[in-house]
Formats: sequence, C-alpha cells, structure tokens
Amino acid sequence: GMPHADPGGAGGDNVLSTARVLERLGALVAQAEGLVGQLCTGNPSAAASGALGNPPSLAALPAEHEVVQTLRTLPVLLAHAQHREESAGAMANRLFKRAHEASGASPPVLARLLVQLHVAALARVHSAWPGVTALLTELVRYSDEERALNRDVTPALLAAGLLRAPDLCALVAKVMDGGRSAQATAFGAHLVRQCVLTDRSVSAPEAAELVSALSKVAQRVAQQVGSGGAAPPGLEGLPQLLDEVRALSAVGGAPSAPTGGAGADEEAARPRVPPEVREQVVQMWSEWLAVYSQPAQSDKAYASFMVMLQQQGWLKAAEPCDHFFRVIVEIAVESAAAGGDGDKGEGASSKEGGDGGAGRGALNFRSLDALSKLVAILVRYFSDAGASNTRLTLLHRALAAVLRVLLFQYDHEPSKFNQRIYFRLLGNWLFDLNAPDPVLDSINFQVLTAFANALHALQPARLPAFAFAWLELASHRMLMPKLLLAKGHKGWVLFQRLLVHLCRFLYPFLNSANLTEPVRLLYRGLLRVLLVLLHDFPEFLCEYHFALCDVIPPTCVQMRNIVLSAFPRNMRLPDPFMPNLKVDLLPRSR
Repeated sequence: GMPHADPGGAGGDNVLSTARVLERLGALVAQAEGLVGQLCTGNPSAAASGALGNPPSLAALPAEHEVVQTLRTLPVLLAHAQHREESAGAMANRLFKRAHEASGASPPVLARLLVQLHVAALARVHSAWPGVTALLTELVRYSDEERALNRDVTPALLAAGLLRAPDLCALVAKVMDGGRSAQATAFGAHLVRQCVLTDRSVSAPEAAELVSALSKVAQRVAQQVGSGGAAPPGLEGLPQLLDEVRALSAVGGAPSAPTGGAGADEEAARPRVPPEVREQVVQMWSEWLAVYSQPAQSDKAYASFMVMLQQQGWLKAAEPCDHFFRVIVEIAVESAAAGGDGDKGEGASSKEGGDGGAGRGALNFRSLDALSKLVAILVRYFSDAGASNTRLTLLHRALAAVLRVLLFQYDHEPSKFNQRIYFRLLGNWLFDLNAPDPVLDSINFQVLTAFANALHALQPARLPAFAFAWLELASHRMLMPKLLLAKGHKGWVLFQRLLVHLCRFLYPFLNSANLTEPVRLLYRGLLRVLLVLLHDFPEFLCEYHFALCDVIPPTCVQMRNIVLSAFPRNMRLPDPFMPNLKVDLLPRSR
C-alpha cells in the first residue's frame, strides 16, 4: 500500500521542520529515480517501445505503479510541515535543480523520463501550494542562461502550467537581444514550435511578445538570405514557423478547442480582411483568370500582370500581401468545391469517388491550377529591392494562406473539407517550383524546406482526414528524393521528421493490430516508402535507424526488418555461404 499515513515518520500533524521535509523529499526522489532507471535498464529503447508508449511518457504508467504512488506522497509530506509555504518553496527549489541535473543523464530516453518525473513532482507540490508557479517563474528569470534556456526542462514546465507563459516569453524575447544572442533566438523558435504549435500548451496571444521579437529577426534573416547569405543555424525555418503561428491565430487557436456554437463564433475565427480590400482582390483575381484563360499563354502577359500587382502595392509589404493571398486562396478553394458549376469551361473536373476527406463528386480544378500558376510566376520572377518581401517570403505567405484556409475548414466546416483540393494545389506547386530554371535552382533547398515545414504543420496526428494526401505529398517525387539528395545531407533531418510523424500516427493502430481498411492502406503506403528508401537511400535508413525503430511498434517485425536490413551502398557484405567463413574475424563484427 501507499505510505500515506505518515510520510515523515513523525506521528503527528504539522511537526516536520523544513530540513526534515527536504530530507524525506530526497529519499522519495531517489526512490522514484531508481524506479524510473529500472524502466530503462538493459535496452535504451525499451521504454520507447514498451509499456510507456511512444514517445515514452510516465503518463502511460498505471495508477498503481510505484512511481505514481511515490509522487502521491508529496502533498501528504507537505501537509505534515510546520511551515507549509517555506517547505513548499524549498521542495520546488530542490526539484527544479534536480530536473536540470537529470536533463544531462544518459541514455536520452532516461533523461527525458527523469525530467518528466521531476516536473510531475513539481505539479504535485503545486497542487498543495499554488505559489509554486510564481516561484518557478522567478527561478527561471534569475537562472544563468544555460539553465533558463534548457530545451528539455523549460518547455516541460510550461506545458505543465508551472510557469507563467507571458512572463517567460517576454523573458526569452529580452534575452534574445534583437537576435544578437544566437542561442536564445534558436531557443525562442524551439519554444514557439514546441509549446504553441505542437503541444498547444501556450496560446498565440500569450506568446505575442516572443513572436514579435522572432518576426523582427526573421525579417533580417530574409534580407540576409535574399542577398545570397545563409540563415543562421536553427533559424532556417523561422519564416515558415511564424506563418504557422499566424495561421493558428487566424483559425482561433488549437484545433482541439470547441468549434460548435453560433455563427458569430465561426465568423470571429475566420481571418478578418476589410471588405473593401476583399473587393479589390476579387477584382484582381478576375483579371488574372482572364489572363490565365487566354488560349496562347505568354510570359509577356504574365509579366504585365505582375507589374500591375507591384504597382498597386500588393506585394510590397506584409499585410497587403497576406490579405491578397488569403482572399485568392479562399476564392479558389470555394470555386473548386463548387464543382462543374463553379466556372465555365473548366477542363479538369474530377469524378472519382472517395469518403470523408476524399469527398465525393466532381471538383473544378481550373481555379486551383490558375492559383498555382500565379504563385509559381510570382516566386520565379518577383524582384523588388524596395520591398520587404523576397521570392521566398512570397512562397511562405502563399503556403501560410493555404494552411490557414485548410485548418479553418477542417475545424469549422468539416463537411466542406476535401483533401483532394489541397493535394492538387500543393502538388502543382511542387512540380512548378522544381522546374529547371536558374532562378529556382538557386533557392531550391529553401523551397523544399518550406514544403517540409508545411507538411510538418499538417501532420496526420493533427489532421487525420488529410493523411492520404499528406503521405502522397511527403513521398512526392519532387520532394522526397530532392530532400535526400541535397548537398551535405541537409534535407535528411527534414524528411526523417516527416517519416516519424507518420509512424507515430500509425503506432497505436499497429500496436493493437487494429487495422481498418483506411489504416491498412496507409500502412501499405508507409511500407512502400520504406522499400523505396531501402533501395535508393539505404544510408538514410542507416543514419536514422534508431529513431525510426523507436516509433515502429514491436508487433511490426517486417517494417522493423526493412529499416535494419539497410547497409551503405559502398559496403560489400560477406557471402554467408562462403566456405570457412569466420564471422568473428570480420572487421565490423569485432
């Protein structure tokens, strides 16, 4: 049973001194750390592929587990303290310090679990004394930079509600010093991606000061990249990250938020574009459709339309550019969904069937093709030294507009959502922006990075109804091989991230062998991607075999074997049937 009655061994109420409380805390923490260590003993990936789920988490432990029981004794221990606030503060201080020490443990899975343990312990103390939040926020504020910017501990405390989010974001923005501190700037970007976009533990308004500081840095990075320089390490995807945050703000926060209610709520979540601006953009779109519909399409007509856009100021600054892309994406998507009646003379309506996100009935692809052509032309030919936008930021803004509309429709108008619309649009861009062209070749990797980041934002765990289109785009012949063939293996980590997203999404279904027909189809798609990688890019599987095996359930022997059977193409394997083969004498087996 639990040591509930008298954790301090003192026999009465409110009799433990602060020193005695800390002594008992030390014993309890040591006991819990030992139990967590046992979970990881022997095989470093055991916790990742076993009972702790994936990624490994102490939250997966049953309520009767010894670790959980040990954590439950902490509020009881505090209840026996003579000076409750003083003892709670001392406990929080001690646990905060232990969390940072634990983040350096090895192997990494043990460090992750130990940090979770100490954060969970702090949450228990917080349940007995709410002043823990203010105390921890002050501890972070006055810690040295290395501790305050710890990528394991600080986001975990934030996700658990143990830090005041606006205060922490303001602190990081201040430490960034306008981007002069590279470490703080990279940490700020990580914090926004982790807590605002992935965990949704911090709302976009709470992180407003940090996002504003990152936006100023992003403008300088864009100018640096535009003049031929390279983005600082860790900030390559910063413009795309900020676009994702704006898209999230525009659709009213987290997808998990309640979406029902009056039409006024939906209207509040819809991006606000002034009516007069919308009217002007609709007029521009009509003019573009007229140019696009000409039987003999010419670069001269395209160039004159782009000059008109520039003269009217649509491409010069951030806000008009965002409004322009937002409205034309909304129009194109609505027109596509309207089917054959949307526009006259459409040449490519589609009638193949499908359910849910695939949608039934005809789609009018003419408006989508016109939109993709316009963006491709802008990215290819845009040049304005006086504008804050560059070719790449125009692409980022166009992608952000698509994400914004997609997320809004997915959350607020699920009956209208059709993944084929967005698949057509993004697929067109992949083809158009990878066409042989000296201008596009010079920014090819940045374009690929923008698409990889967009797919990261649309991962299947967030948008299950987009999963099939997502897999088609992630394994697209204009994206996957080009990322993996980029110089210096720069694209490997981007594609590995996408592959891990898909494996994590399928993990619970495959682990329980619960394969409905759609899941089975998605599983076959993943197997095919892995077989292509095994045949064409075995070095990639060799490099990331550990990370991939961690997200493949133990039930999937075939999939795991595909990953583990990869070997570099320049290596010659010994013939197992060779007479007198001595395995222990082979160089790689020693």
